[in-house]
Amino acid sequence: MRIFGYISEKESRYSDSKTPFLPGYNFHERHQSGPIRASAEAILDAVAAYDMRGDPLSNAFMILRELPGKLFSRNKTRKPQAAFGLHTFTPLDRQPDSLTYGLTGRFWRPDMGIIPLRDVYKFFAFNEPGVARLVLHFQLLPAGDDWRLQTETFINCLDNATRLKLLPYWLLIRTASGIIRKRTLSAIQRQLALP
Repeated sequence: MRIFGYISEKESRYSDSKTPFLPGYNFHERHQSGPIRASAEAILDAVAAYDMRGDPLSNAFMILRELPGKLFSRNKTRKPQAAFGLHTFTPLDRQPDSLTYGLTGRFWRPDMGIIPLRDVYKFFAFNEPGVARLVLHFQLLPAGDDWRLQTETFINCLDNATRLKLLPYWLLIRTASGIIRKRTLSAIQRQLALP
C-alpha cells in the first residue's frame, strides 16, 4: 500500500517504477513535464546544466531547508556546508533517453548528513545502516513528435530505524520537493521553447 509516497520495500519490487541502482525503495515520487519540442540530447543537457537556485521559489525552499544546518554549524567548529544543488549528487548514469543521479545521507539531520560518493561504483557498494540512499532519475518519454520529461525520486533505507527517522522528514518535505521537481520540469520546458 502506498501512502504519501511511502511504499513497503517488498511492494516496491513489484511496482511498475524501478531503478537498477537500488535493491528496492521505501519512498517514491514521480512528476512529468508537458510536451517539449527539442532533441533528447538537448533536453538531457538542459537537465544536467540546470541550477535549481536560479528559481526563486525553489531557492527559498532550499534556503529554508539549509537553515537548521547553518545554525547547527555556527555552534560547532565544523566547516560551513556548501549550497545544496544537483552538483551535490553523484552522477550514476546517462543514456540517450535518461539521466540518473544518486545521493547518500541522513537527510533528516539538520545538516542532511550528506556522504559524498565519487562514482556509481561507490554508490552501489555503499551499505551502511542508518543511512538512506536516494536516486533521482530523469526519463524522456515519447509524446508524438515531442518528448515529455519525467522525474522520479526513489529512497532506500537499509533498516527499520532509518525508515522511521526518514518518514516524518519525508512527510514534512514532500510537498516542497514536489514543487521543486515540477518547477524544474517547467523551467526546462520553457528554456527549450525559446527561439
